[in-house]
Amino acid sequence: MTDAPIRILMLGDFATAEMQPVDSMLGRWAPSADVRSAGNVDALASLVNDDGWYADLVIVAQHWPDEFTPADVTRLLELLPLARWVCCRGAWCESDGHNRSVWPAACCVFARCAETRIRAELAVLETGQAALPLTASRDEVFAHDHTGGWSVCENDAPVLVIGPDRRYRQMLRDVLASAGFVVTDSAVPIEQNCQFVVWDTDPWSPELSRSIAAFRASNPRAFIVAPMNFAHAETVAQALASGVDRVLAKLDDLSRLTDALREHDPQSVSRPELSP
Repeated sequence: MTDAPIRILMLGDFATAEMQPVDSMLGRWAPSADVRSAGNVDALASLVNDDGWYADLVIVAQHWPDEFTPADVTRLLELLPLARWVCCRGAWCESDGHNRSVWPAACCVFARCAETRIRAELAVLETGQAALPLTASRDEVFAHDHTGGWSVCENDAPVLVIGPDRRYRQMLRDVLASAGFVVTDSAVPIEQNCQFVVWDTDPWSPELSRSIAAFRASNPRAFIVAPMNFAHAETVAQALASGVDRVLAKLDDLSRLTDALREHDPQSVSRPELSP
């Protein structure tokens, strides 16, 4: 690979609450990249045709179905045929893929799960890792996104798994145990001094918010990771205000969960004041 910085183009509006995490993650994972923005298809075409600037990776913010038409997508792919593409779909696009096929399936990911995909695309560009072809089927996309494996914890750190769904708790137990953690399982919060907590936060409710806040008050140094199905910006904000440290989308790669626990420094705890 060359030593030239990766060229990343951000297409669309990344200032909204659900897209801001996508924008901010580039500072962590691609700090030396040449990042430029285009508000629409014409602006992107100007960068290519007038400035001669060709992106290696294009990250698209799509907030509603048909924000980009089939003609738009065809034009974009023709303008940058060698680029890697990630279309981050917002909350209003949950059904896209079932009743629309404007973007190739291999490009698409929910905005709440975008970090894993973007990191994989960066690895393709930085190390030559195998790329997901644009022609990949939905099954191939799923397999590609969920076969990364996870790092093994070396300190036998105990993890309390909380949640109402017994089968989901068991699945989390199996994953965490295979990653080297010592796991305690419970359907309800246990008042104890915990280092790590994985708390299934579906369905989100005011009662659950109060339970998390009460648990946080009794376990101020616990690192709480909350898997959530519809991890949209408003609900994520409520979970963080209740005392959760990290919200992860359930559809994301489970390596995000094990990495979050492994990378956490228990000696460094800094969180905002909790909402009453």
